[in-house]
Formats: sequence, structure tokens, C-alpha cells
Amino acid sequence: MRALSVRQPWAELIASGKKKVEYRSWQREFRGDLLIVASSSRHDDDCADEGLDPERLVYGAAVCVVDFWKVTGDQGDYSWHVRAPRRVEAVPVKGYASIYHVDDRLLRFAKAARSPTAVRPKPRKPSAVSRLPGRPAVVLAARDPKNVRRWGRALVEIGCRVTSFRDGYTAWLHLEARPAACVLLDVDVQGYSATEVLARMRQTRALATTPVVFVGGPSVAKRARLSRVGRSASADDVVRAVRDALAVGSA
Repeated sequence: MRALSVRQPWAELIASGKKKVEYRSWQREFRGDLLIVASSSRHDDDCADEGLDPERLVYGAAVCVVDFWKVTGDQGDYSWHVRAPRRVEAVPVKGYASIYHVDDRLLRFAKAARSPTAVRPKPRKPSAVSRLPGRPAVVLAARDPKNVRRWGRALVEIGCRVTSFRDGYTAWLHLEARPAACVLLDVDVQGYSATEVLARMRQTRALATTPVVFVGGPSVAKRARLSRVGRSASADDVVRAVRDALAVGSA
């Protein structure tokens, strides 16, 4: 059976039927049964945001089989539509990038619709956060309060001074008055769109070279000091992109 690795808590949300779209920067032609495998990495903050206990989830194991029936989107921002999740017993499965194959003989459908706990999660290893010097100012614009909270919290942990907005227009007004060291723009903002904020920055001398990290949405024309992460990126991925952008901007 074809399989796809998905991070927790998103794998559990797919298995419970609460998440019906998985975002990818690539697509495949096949349609039909697809095994969802929970990847081995832990993201406890994302679990907390979704109201799930990370200790009760499985990692590095099969979770469910879904009907992969449709793909929408284009240009590197695709929505994979899934439905009819059927839980399977949490047998260990090694994850891979892209689509891979798992022997059907390893899989057994669960008798009860409950969260499997056969595979114990890996303990989260404490890691020292490498903080950025100088407390660089970052402007964050995103409509979803969950993204504002988790991205902002992670950026503060690495030493950034974060000013958050859910409206692209007010974010732009703030930037006009107080240029930032980096700007994190989610495609889903109110008021000015992310691309409009980006265009106005490029037309303003004080902001023309400010590094920008663009999250999701259609492809943006390649420009200097502009990076992009997909909609399915974790908070760690977004923060890593901001860290890299700040390093380039200070070079």
C-alpha cells in the first residue's frame, strides 16, 4: 500500500476525521487508499494548540488508511483531499520522504475507533535554544491566532522582538513607521494581502532590502532576500526560515 508520513498532531487529526486536507508542495497522479504514518518527530506545542496530549499519540507508526480522492492548487502549493479514515493498529513503520510503499500484510484494521497507544512516543529531548544576538525586530502578520501565538512564541524563544498583526494593512502601517529586521507574512491575512504588503515594501527605500519569509499561498516571483515555506510547515520550520533570513540580511 502507498504510504505518506505526516507529523503529529496532524496524523491524529486526519485519523479522527477532523483534518480533511493535507498540504504538500508536490503532487502525485494516483488516487485511492493511502496509509497515513505518524512521523517519529515530536511537536508538543502543535499538539497543545490542537488540544491533544502528545503523550497519548503514536510516533513512527501506522495510524490510518484514508481515501485520497482529489488534489487542488498548483505551482508548488497543493491541497491533498482525504476522506473516510479507517484506523489501523499502530505497527511501527519507518517513514520516508514523498510517497513510499508498506507491505499490506503488516496492517490490521483496528476494532475500536480510539487513539492507538501500542507504540510509545519517544521522550522529547531537551535542547538548548540558540538565541540571536541583538534582539532583532520581527513583524509577524497572520490571520489565524494559533499561528500568531505559536510562531510568535517560538521567535521570542530565539531572542526576537515580535510585533504581531492579523491585518496586512496595519502591519504595513507599522512597517512604514518602524522598519523591521525581518518580516514573516502568512498568505492568510486580512486587509492588505501578503503579496500587496510585499510589493509595497519593495517600493519603499527603507524596506526594499528587508528579508521576508512568505508562508503558503501561490508561488511568488523569485526576489533577493525572499524565502518561502509551505502551508504544512511546522513552527520549527518557520522559525528556521526566519533565522536564515536574518543571517542573510545581516551579511
